[in-house]
Amino acid sequence: MVDTTRLVPIVGSANVRTDADTLSRTVSAWAIPVIKQRQGNIVTTASAVVYPGSPDEVAAIVAWANETKTPLHPVGGLSNTVESVAPTPNGVAIDLARLNAWTLDEESLLVTVGAGVRWAELEETLNQQAYTLGQVPRSFKLLTVGGAIATNAVGALSGRYGRVGDIVQGMEVVTGAGEFLQLRKTANFDMLPLFIGSEGQFGVITTATLRIRPLPEVQAGMAFTFRTIEDAIDAARLIYRTDSRPTLVRVFDSESAAPFSPQAKALLIATVEGQELAQTGIYQLAHAICQTVGGTEVSSFVVDSWYSRWQETDFLSANAHPNRIAIIVTAEATWANVKGVEQAVRSLMLPNVVQRHANLCHPSPNGATWEFFIEAQTNSIDSPINSINPQAMYIAYQETITHISNAILQAGGSITAHYGIGKTLQSAMKAERGAAQTAIWKSMKAVFDPNNLLNPGVFV
Repeated sequence: MVDTTRLVPIVGSANVRTDADTLSRTVSAWAIPVIKQRQGNIVTTASAVVYPGSPDEVAAIVAWANETKTPLHPVGGLSNTVESVAPTPNGVAIDLARLNAWTLDEESLLVTVGAGVRWAELEETLNQQAYTLGQVPRSFKLLTVGGAIATNAVGALSGRYGRVGDIVQGMEVVTGAGEFLQLRKTANFDMLPLFIGSEGQFGVITTATLRIRPLPEVQAGMAFTFRTIEDAIDAARLIYRTDSRPTLVRVFDSESAAPFSPQAKALLIATVEGQELAQTGIYQLAHAICQTVGGTEVSSFVVDSWYSRWQETDFLSANAHPNRIAIIVTAEATWANVKGVEQAVRSLMLPNVVQRHANLCHPSPNGATWEFFIEAQTNSIDSPINSINPQAMYIAYQETITHISNAILQAGGSITAHYGIGKTLQSAMKAERGAAQTAIWKSMKAVFDPNNLLNPGVFV
């Protein structure tokens, strides 16, 4: 148990909590190892949760942590699936929910917002004033601004709006050494990217300035089936070789397409949005390319059906059963390697797999990202819940992740995609980076967090 009495004068007694219910919410409900631990009633939590109300209070908490050598675990919406937040019994979780102020600069199309603001609430408020962030990550209802930046999240509409990191124009950070950094996007010596996607390793994000856009004037969608998934991939690639850059393009294999187009061997959906004059040409060009590659147009209601399902479906629901694991692995690849990555993962002889499917998303002129969904059964589906062995489940989970990650890397892909790295993909990330890059990351960690107190054991 950590002695937190010195935190009370910093944030007030009401904002230092040690009750079991609060502590249980310091670990992600979506990380598979945590789900299995909960089923075995052995969840590890932080010793306390502290709620700072200002950046100065964050700095004071970090100073206390350095004096007492107490690990700190910044937490947001806890929607992460790869153990990017892994509290320890001798650590304190720092919840940024009270950092919720924001200001709008309409002339510059910027919003400056506290790290604890929920992404969905910010988007809704901006929509009421005819603006949008353009970013709709799958977990946007839970996601916080700080968490979105710390994992460099990406949403369905990345074709037009990019990743969350692309709209970050500046941020305030308290480093692990307790120093304030005011970071701004500049042409030279820009340190901002070091903290985007760093998963809380270098500092605690307190405030961020984000680029916004006017709400789109028009929106339109299209859907095409193809004879093979290779044809659908070619259509997506050719679309992004042109000046036609739809807001969204996704390619589905037959298993992923089944809920929307049951007979399709492969499905491509695309949407455009923005000013009507500009988007008409983008729509027509993408439409023509799909026809040229041999696609057959189907009802655009398929797009609406997919989007509703994407927002509402829990693809990890199988983890609610004690003897199943559901895994999502994402892989980025250049267009030259996109098909090979999919084939490598599909050809894996994974033990006890009962379902697998894939879709291609977040295309750019140079490549795209695969989302692989794997569901495996570890033993009898009728086994009682009290027979759960969290350690055995964890081993099975890690072995599956390792097989998939190795196949991705060997096929020329990258596992550095939009669900983060965390503890789950740490080994694969080190293999991809190599010893030299890993040493550089550790050196930067030592500069920003010399006592290794921020999220220790995660990512780096």
